[in-house]
Amino acid sequence: MSEEQAKRPEARRRRARAPKTPGPFPHGSDWTRHFFDGLANRFWRAALPPLLSEAEAAWLDELFSETTRGKARALLDVPCGHGRHAIALAARGWRVTGVDLSNEELDAARAATPQGMKITWKAGDMGKLSLPAKRFDGAYCMGNSFGYLSLDRMHSFVATVASALKQGARFVIDTPMVAEAILPNLEARTWVEAGGVHAMIENGYDVATSTLESRFTFLADGSVERKTAFHAVYGIAELSRMLARHGLAVERLDGGLDGTPFQLGDARLLLVAVKI
Repeated sequence: MSEEQAKRPEARRRRARAPKTPGPFPHGSDWTRHFFDGLANRFWRAALPPLLSEAEAAWLDELFSETTRGKARALLDVPCGHGRHAIALAARGWRVTGVDLSNEELDAARAATPQGMKITWKAGDMGKLSLPAKRFDGAYCMGNSFGYLSLDRMHSFVATVASALKQGARFVIDTPMVAEAILPNLEARTWVEAGGVHAMIENGYDVATSTLESRFTFLADGSVERKTAFHAVYGIAELSRMLARHGLAVERLDGGLDGTPFQLGDARLLLVAVKI
């Protein structure tokens, strides 16, 4: 199956000269605690179809298998959401630990887990993780999760993940939120529909703090929910330096599951780093 067959839904976009500038990144904010429930969860689950999740899991399986030998097959999925990657990888024989802040997402993950499957589901904040040292043969942070936290908390997250990896293990970051991906195509307002939920997304970028603020209005079945998300936007060089500071060396910068090298304006970055 090609990545094109599993691609995300197209969004209807409104052109604008420049997005409105928001306030500074809420460094002490726990906005993620209040975002992932209700219509927001219904929307995101529908926007990420099973074909896409299966294609990504197959790619991760191949990637981690290259550096893992014997029975050592322990993976860390953070944040794991409703388990769309963890369950698919566990079905391939991996022992997965999935961590997420949303109880609603974890409940959905547990309900979807076949009996006997080797997955450990844990509630936890990715900025305040406590993990055993040198436990995992690989780790991944998929979707747009990398950048949910302020710079100091992202350093804490990367340091904890690096410490939990065995030497030679890989860490995968999948994100559309690096500057080279998001900024060339940033729209002030976007409309998207998934799973019967319509979402209006209004974006603002603060150039002083490199912060993207996205105001969501979700509409479905006569209900309206409004939520706000924040992302720290890193340049690829800055992200590479952050990883290097914590003993992770960048191996690859891909723009898709087919291994095509990332180029300016690509919709997503698939970064592969190794614990040295």
